[in-house]
Amino acid sequence: MLGTITSHDQDTHHTIDIEFHDINFGRAIHLKDPHGYFCAALNVEGACFGSKLSSMLEEEEGVEKTAIARTCIYKFVPFGTWEEGEWSCTFGENEQILGINLSFALVGLAESM
Repeated sequence: MLGTITSHDQDTHHTIDIEFHDINFGRAIHLKDPHGYFCAALNVEGACFGSKLSSMLEEEEGVEKTAIARTCIYKFVPFGTWEEGEWSCTFGENEQILGINLSFALVGLAESM
């Protein structure tokens, strides 16, 4: 086992901690979690995360305005160069991420459609 990924609900926001069992591999990583990721996978190249369907409520000038953004987010964060290689994709309105897997050559994703 390479390490652990832990999600924390901080009441006002979410964060993710990635810790490696072998500290010679890398230092602990602390990330913001704006999407409320519920599943993750880890390998020596990076980590990937999946979120559930979300709805956004916007308030504009005291009048409640509902903007439904029913999307799932899938994101990969590499450990090497953070500015290169990080990517994400958004799924359709009714697609739900069920699970993810990460190998040396492939990223696997199970989704509801």
